[in-house]
This record gives sequence, C-alpha cells and structure tokens, in this order.
Amino acid sequence: MLEFAERGNLATFIERRASDGAFLNQHTIMAKFGDIADGLIYLHFRNVIHRDLKPANVLICVDNRLKLADFGMSKIMHDDDLNRTIVGTPLYMAPEVARGKDYDYKSDVWALGIIFYELCMLEHPFIERFVQGRKKKFCVPQIAYNQRGFSPEMQILCDMMIQVDPKKRWTLENILKQQHVQQLLDRIK
Repeated sequence: MLEFAERGNLATFIERRASDGAFLNQHTIMAKFGDIADGLIYLHFRNVIHRDLKPANVLICVDNRLKLADFGMSKIMHDDDLNRTIVGTPLYMAPEVARGKDYDYKSDVWALGIIFYELCMLEHPFIERFVQGRKKKFCVPQIAYNQRGFSPEMQILCDMMIQVDPKKRWTLENILKQQHVQQLLDRIK
C-alpha cells in the first residue's frame, strides 16, 4: 500500500527545530525513537537490513507517526550473513561499514543511535567525520541530558546504540527488552 507522508521527513523536521532552537522534550524523542525502532524490528525479524537509515529516509505521516522509507540499499540476510559492501550515507554509516569490515543488523542500530542523538541535541555528533576522504576517529558522543531535562537513561540508551565496537553494540531486540528502555517507552503511552 502506498502512503503519502504529509509532513515530510525527519531530516527537515530536525533542521527546522535546530534553526528555531526548539529542542524536543523526552516524551517526543521517545515516541519518535519507538516508531523507528518498530520499523527496524519489523525489518530485522524478516531478515532485512536497511543499510541507509537516516532522517531523510524516515517519513512523517499526518498523525505524526514515523515510517521508514527508501529500501533501495536494503538487503535480505541469509543465516548469519555478514556484509562487506560499503553502502549508505557516510554520516550514518557504522564504523565497521566505513572501514570495509563485516557488518550485520547492528549497523542499522548505529544509524538509529545517530538519529536518536540528533533528536536529543538537534545536531549530528560526527559532522566532521570524513575530512578529505579520510575517516576520522569514532567516539561515543555524550547527550547533554542534564541540560535538556532528560533522564540519565537517555544517555544509557544512546550508549547502547553508538558503540564503536560492533561486538559491544547491542542488538535492537536486546535494547528494547531493557527495563529502563521499557520505562522510557511506557511513559509515552
């Protein structure tokens, strides 16, 4: 079924909020995170890796619900496949993808973590990640949760997704099972 995203995409939404200096509250951030996570869980349970998750590929419907879009780089995974193809948008590419190493569903989790950070801070954590074709060092960004009125669990959630070492990065399924993540998501219901 084809749907029309009446409210544009998440990239434009974040840009507008940033230009206005209008930070989002924790409730709104978690609602948007929940929508994107639901879409990714749907894909991952069907053995599909998105490989180009970014705010421009997240559409906003009239009811403010978010939907994933642009599956042109998606891939169906088969029995513990690992990929090495470097695809996606560099600013949202997991370190292992950018380095040409094996990657899996956790590369989508990295991109979700970057989007989560952007929703919290209204800026990209690694804006200068690539300079003249060279990869800069990756580090885990810190959310100024105490300055924005967020709970400390917001930083913990970000830390679970934006881990440079994919072995330390949590799967989306495990993240969503965590009690503090469930509590954050329950607060939006």
